[in-house]
Amino acid sequence: MYVFMVYVRDQNFFRLLPQKLRRLSSDPERFQVMAFPPLGIQTLAPVLRQHGHRVRLFDTCHPQMQAEHIAQAAEVETPDVIALSCLSTTTYPAVKTLARRLKSAAPHLPIIVGGAFATMNSDRILKDCPDLDCVGVGEGEELLPDYLHNLDDPGSVAGLVWRNAGEIVRNPSRPLI
Repeated sequence: MYVFMVYVRDQNFFRLLPQKLRRLSSDPERFQVMAFPPLGIQTLAPVLRQHGHRVRLFDTCHPQMQAEHIAQAAEVETPDVIALSCLSTTTYPAVKTLARRLKSAAPHLPIIVGGAFATMNSDRILKDCPDLDCVGVGEGEELLPDYLHNLDDPGSVAGLVWRNAGEIVRNPSRPLI
C-alpha cells in the first residue's frame, strides 16, 4: 500500500514567518522554515513502513508542497490512500481546501483525516466536508495500519468515523496506547 501523509498547516503560516527566515540569501531556491517539524506524521510514517507500506510525507509549510503540488503528485504517483493531519481550528479551512483539490484530481482515492481537532470534531467534519471519507479518532499508530489493512471493511476499524450510504457511522473507540 502506498500512502501520502500530509501535515496541513494554516494557509498563512509561511507568510507569518519573519522575512529573514523565508529564504536563504545564498540560494533563492532553498527555504528556511520555523523549526516545528510535523511530528505526528513523522511518528506514523515509520509505523506504516514497519507494516510494509510505502509512505511519502508532505508538509504544507513548505511553499513547494502546496495543494496543487500534492494533487499533481497524487495524479502521477497514484497512492492508495491520502492521510491528512488536522491539529487545530486554524488548519481546518486548509484541510477542506486540500481535500477538495485532491478529490478533484483523484476522486477514487480515500482520504482519511486525523489529529487533535479532527478527533474532537469528527462528526462535524464529515457533515461539513464531503471530500473527506473518514476520520481517525484518537492515536493513529494502531488505527492507521488497521484502516489500511481493512479499506474494504471500514466497519471493522475501531476508532474510525466514516460514511455509509450517506450516514455517519461511529465505530467503537480504540483504547489509548
